[in-house]
Parts: sequence; structure tokens; C-alpha cells
Amino acid sequence: MKLITTSASLKSNFLRLLDSYKEYYWLTAWAGVEPDILEALSNNKKRIKQIVAGLHFYQTHPDFIKTFLDTETVKYIKQTQGTFHPKMYLFYNSDDEWEVLIGSANLTKPAFNNNTEISTIITAEDANGDFNLSRILKEIDSVWNEASLFTEKELSDYRKAWKDHKPKIIVFQEIMEIMRKHI
Repeated sequence: MKLITTSASLKSNFLRLLDSYKEYYWLTAWAGVEPDILEALSNNKKRIKQIVAGLHFYQTHPDFIKTFLDTETVKYIKQTQGTFHPKMYLFYNSDDEWEVLIGSANLTKPAFNNNTEISTIITAEDANGDFNLSRILKEIDSVWNEASLFTEKELSDYRKAWKDHKPKIIVFQEIMEIMRKHI
């Protein structure tokens, strides 16, 4: 088990995991366009088995959706009630060789570059590894069954709404940065 407390460590560990494992199973509230992560993920589309991203507050970048529009292993939660807010990234080779990163980090540029995020990496070697893997896969499957693909039309509509909401998102991010400096 490993605790990650800096964005630099988060990014380096995430890139290591992307490179080290053959299969990806993820749940993330928001997905963005952090260049290094997006490029590595895009170059390894065949490794994606199940990725689910949420759309709440228009935080998922339309360019992320566009990048994976033709990828049937990337789905989205389009719910209108509650907030889809998990951050769980399973990297898998076998039942005896896997790592899962669980914590506060969304799949976004700020999370991997300047946010204060806390995450934990749990491995197959950690206590109750079989139990943990089974529960992780069960949760991912459950969410996967609730998620859906994006169409070109939905992406066009989402991009318009995202642009309309972008000024609000920027103001919110600025407020959060001010609060972070004064706490």
C-alpha cells in the first residue's frame, strides 16, 4: 500500500501504471485533457476494458469524449440526480498482479499538475487482495451497467452546454484557489 500526496507523485505513478498493466478499469467523476495522461491513454485504447466518467457540472472536457467517441469501452454517467463522484483506477494484468489507485483525484489536468490530492495505491499483495479485487470489479461492473456511450449529436449538445458553463467553472476554480491559499 502506498500513500500519494503530491500531484507530481500522482502523475508519475499514474503514468507508470498505464505503462505496466494490460487492462484498465476506471471510475472517475470527471475526465479532462491532461496532455501526458490523455496521450498515454489514447495510445493504449486496446487496454481499456471499462472506463466510466461522469458529466456533472460540465467538468468532463468535450475533447476527452471526442478522443474516445469510437471506443465502446468508455462510457458516461449522464444521471441528473445526485452526483457521480468516484475516483477509482484499477490497473490489471492478472488476479495476482494488479494495482488500484483510489482517492480524491479526478482524471483532470489540475489533479495531475497543481491540485492538492490524496490517493492510495492498493496492490494484489496487500491484505485481503482477492477480496479487494472482487469488490472493486463488482462495483465497476455495477456502474458500467448504468453508463452509456456518447453519440456525435450528444457530444455536439454537450460541447455547447460545456462552453455555456465554462465561465461559471472558471469562477468556481478561482474561488477554490483563493480558499486554498487562505486556509
